[in-house]
Amino acid sequence: MSSWFIHTYIGLTVYFALVIFVQPLTPGLSGIGNIVDPNVVGETTENLMKRNTFINAGWDFNNEIENGEDDNWRMCVDGIGYPKLSWQFYKGDFLCPDGVDVLDLAYWLNHWLDNECITPNYCNRTDIDKSGQVDLIDYSFLAANWLKGVIH
Repeated sequence: MSSWFIHTYIGLTVYFALVIFVQPLTPGLSGIGNIVDPNVVGETTENLMKRNTFINAGWDFNNEIENGEDDNWRMCVDGIGYPKLSWQFYKGDFLCPDGVDVLDLAYWLNHWLDNECITPNYCNRTDIDKSGQVDLIDYSFLAANWLKGVIH
């Protein structure tokens, strides 16, 4: 059996797959095998490297609220790579570009001592330990990862 897919991305909600994007060897795929499924979408490499492809399908990305505030997915720049799950980034890496740097520190400082940080996004993810307040414990996560992931 030959390989049909080079990349597969599944957007998950709590209980089920929302939309599955595949990069088929033959564009226009509308299912898997002989089964047509409206939740399976064949896309080109170019479109799989665009954030809006996924946002338009209902995926919850960071820095958008139309699809929720959980910020499950992140993609910094169109045309460079594919979406990644938010947990794949260092704690304290809030913003693009990737890596924990001065931009993330400034973002975090804008939330310093915020309280009533509750689910789903805990003060825009700056309450890293989910204690309900942005404090020195959260700063310790940012400091522990300082400059990790930054491309020099």
